[in-house]
Amino acid sequence: MKNISLKKIVIVLMLLFLLLGIIITIYINKIRTPKEMYSYIYSDEIDEGTFSPKMIHMVIVAYEGEVNPKAISKSTYYMITNRIPEYLNKCKDNKSLNDYFEKNSNSIYLATGINNNEQFKKLLAELKKVSGKLKLDCAEFDRETIKVNKNNLEVVLKIKYEKQEEILLNMRISNKESVKKPAIEFYKQ
Repeated sequence: MKNISLKKIVIVLMLLFLLLGIIITIYINKIRTPKEMYSYIYSDEIDEGTFSPKMIHMVIVAYEGEVNPKAISKSTYYMITNRIPEYLNKCKDNKSLNDYFEKNSNSIYLATGINNNEQFKKLLAELKKVSGKLKLDCAEFDRETIKVNKNNLEVVLKIKYEKQEEILLNMRISNKESVKKPAIEFYKQ
């Protein structure tokens, strides 16, 4: 009788520790919903380990808008480390790409500024230059491509993962922050 109740107590304690471990992991890794990530990107908060692409100082010097430079850094970090691997994992062919876009169009829009399937397909065509496990080698803004317009700054972001082909993404940073449209967009022309 004591063995049965002792076993139950041990099992309950193990389940509690497992649950506590999951909660701590979520808290440490700061797993965010797309809306929480969007809010984080445009905040002054910055997570440990977040990096800036090379030549970001050239972009910041040329930029004449109201978007915080930390937001530029955090959005590129998020795109490189989270969104690109997710898009490649979830969009292996045209059917899965269409299904993924249909189910996740709002989060895609928040992360990239892309709001239609054709633009998303162009982005994925560029991303599919890489595959497998992605470990970042280098991220850099191409200072030769910086264009300052009346409403935004445009630049090419070069991303190189180890043992992979280089990815070139167009990036647009709006001069004005808006609740209706992402101030930082990633796309492929």
